[in-house]
Amino acid sequence: MPVVFDSADLDVVSAFVRDGYASARWSPRGERRGLRISQEQLSGLRLEQVTYRMRIDVDVEPMGGVYVGQALDGEVAYRDRRGERPYRKGDVFLVAQPDEAFHATVDDSDVRAAMIDPALLDEVAQIGPGERGVRLLAHEPVSVAAGAAWARVYASVASSVVDSPVLAGSPLVRAHTARLLAAVTLVTFPHTARVGPTPVDDHDAHPDTLRRAVAFIESHPDRPLGVADVAAAAFVTPRAVQLAFRRHLDTTPMGYLQKVRLDRAHRDLIAADPARTTVTEVATRWGFGHPSRFATSYRAAYGVPPSRTLRERR
Repeated sequence: MPVVFDSADLDVVSAFVRDGYASARWSPRGERRGLRISQEQLSGLRLEQVTYRMRIDVDVEPMGGVYVGQALDGEVAYRDRRGERPYRKGDVFLVAQPDEAFHATVDDSDVRAAMIDPALLDEVAQIGPGERGVRLLAHEPVSVAAGAAWARVYASVASSVVDSPVLAGSPLVRAHTARLLAAVTLVTFPHTARVGPTPVDDHDAHPDTLRRAVAFIESHPDRPLGVADVAAAAFVTPRAVQLAFRRHLDTTPMGYLQKVRLDRAHRDLIAADPARTTVTEVATRWGFGHPSRFATSYRAAYGVPPSRTLRERR
């Protein structure tokens, strides 16, 4: 369930922000009508919507996470050592790097944002052991279309997962959702992550790597696995395990994991009591957060809709 904070007491606001973000110094201008924050914590990712019912300047210490936002209403401006960056309704932007302080000027604004753990970005970017972590290189998206895509994915995540008690209660769905938004963030902003495998990765993408990875996935499909988990189990880098699956199975580790989970869902539907179980419950159990997409994938794999399997169970 989302955590909702709402207060017009700046001392209370400061304490809440300090505990959840970083130390900040608040300088209101005019009437103090408060601050409202709604938060939902996923795996390595916090989604939130912040409504400022006042005009205020805030000096914020480094927050330790990659903080990406979109202005829904009003005006906001951020200033750091590179200068000031004003944003209006609809704009998508990087608020700050994890290790940098910033100054914000907010004027009766509504902002939705994602605080992303750098470790999650590293996982999605397939950063190997000993490699420098990925870093975003600009505060603005690579294009207007990329920013709009980020906003659409965020809205889809908020509406289909955060607002659904059934989906929000699934660890697999929550982990998949976090990785999805992190991946879209890397597409939206320029970054330092390496593209393509190294010669060592190419050498390590052999059948034994695939065998270890497949065995791990098939033994733990109920866990919120990422590529980094599979790579660690196979004793190679994320790029090497990706290449092994592409080279030998023409798929990806996550594609193979989805296939295994679809098989587990199929088995559960066959064994379930249709009077006590729904297709959505089974789909959610195995990490499928969109019932329509699950039904499409299921029909493609088994030739019938999942509802029919449940209804005609053996």
